[in-house]
Amino acid sequence: MSAAARKRIMAFSAAISFSWSLVLPFMWLEAYKGGMWELALVRGPPALAYFLGLRLFGKLVDQLKLKKPFVKLGVVCNTASLLLLSAMPACCYPAIAVFWYFTYSALDSALVVLVHDYSGEEAFGRGLGGIQLASLLSITAGNLVGGEVTRLAGLERTSLLGAAASAASLLVAAGIEEPESRGKLDIRQAAEWAFSFKVPKHLASLAVSLLVASMSVSQFYLAATAKLMEASSFSPLYYGAVVSASGLLSGLASPLFGKLVDQLGAYRSYVMSCLLYAAYLPAVAAASTPLALGALLAIPLFQLLYIAKTALALKLSEHKGEAYSVSSGIGSLSEFVGNLTGSALEHHIGVNKVILASAIGAATAPLLLHLHVATERPASRARWQE
Repeated sequence: MSAAARKRIMAFSAAISFSWSLVLPFMWLEAYKGGMWELALVRGPPALAYFLGLRLFGKLVDQLKLKKPFVKLGVVCNTASLLLLSAMPACCYPAIAVFWYFTYSALDSALVVLVHDYSGEEAFGRGLGGIQLASLLSITAGNLVGGEVTRLAGLERTSLLGAAASAASLLVAAGIEEPESRGKLDIRQAAEWAFSFKVPKHLASLAVSLLVASMSVSQFYLAATAKLMEASSFSPLYYGAVVSASGLLSGLASPLFGKLVDQLGAYRSYVMSCLLYAAYLPAVAAASTPLALGALLAIPLFQLLYIAKTALALKLSEHKGEAYSVSSGIGSLSEFVGNLTGSALEHHIGVNKVILASAIGAATAPLLLHLHVATERPASRARWQE
């Protein structure tokens, strides 16, 4: 990736991430005041919408071959979603979030494929890690500013500020360049594929493993979010500070994780990230003080999992948008299921036992993939592990 292209994409990623990070954690905080079920509603169905959006827009990106139109569509809809949040009551948050997540997936799909086009397969981990650095540092700033603005002026004013920042990011998006290679859209075919829930055969085993891993991680983060909110006594400032610390460390770690994935290999990195989660979750379950819980939740383990699974899926497929819809889309589908099961389990067994159950799932996911890879022919096995 050229230095100029990298700077443009990093600047855009930072600008758009800042806009929604002002609002999103505090929308969750507002929802949780109504209980765990309300929090699950504002996180679960939108995750399903994001999954469907990734499948639809990932296919459309592969068809059209141009990415900027989808980036611009995502920015416009992101701005509209933030304006709706500023004007509508809390009971409308789940519906707004469904629209928000579905349309934002267009931007997300296009941006990841654009990074792959510029970086190439061998340096994709570092390319994605660099973009994540810009995004997560901006999210950190957005969480800090959003927490303070929400405390002083309320979520409605914060949403208006986010909408203004989102609209400004459209100017940055205009500077992104891409090769002129236009394909032909077939919206009907893309929609049929998106809503068929089919997975390409060569990605099926990865999809099963990701389903287990992502559902476990989603259950964990739902339970951990509830635990953190209660520990912070629902303080937007404290909650925003912890989320910001996590974002800061995630941003700083992303280039290192990207380099690790390139050097170690996407398959080994994915297995390692799942096993690290399995070891990490019991420690979170055991944390009993706000300081200990906040420190543990700031560990940026999710970034390693995200970069590794994305690199692995894109390496295994020629159709990059479709592959990303599997790696990230399965995660969103699992988040939908994980939020619902996590909410139900929390009611019966408590937050800490939900987290421990998630640890078992995180350990099981790489085992399922390893069992499949071990039965492959040597040439195919080498493709997985290279």
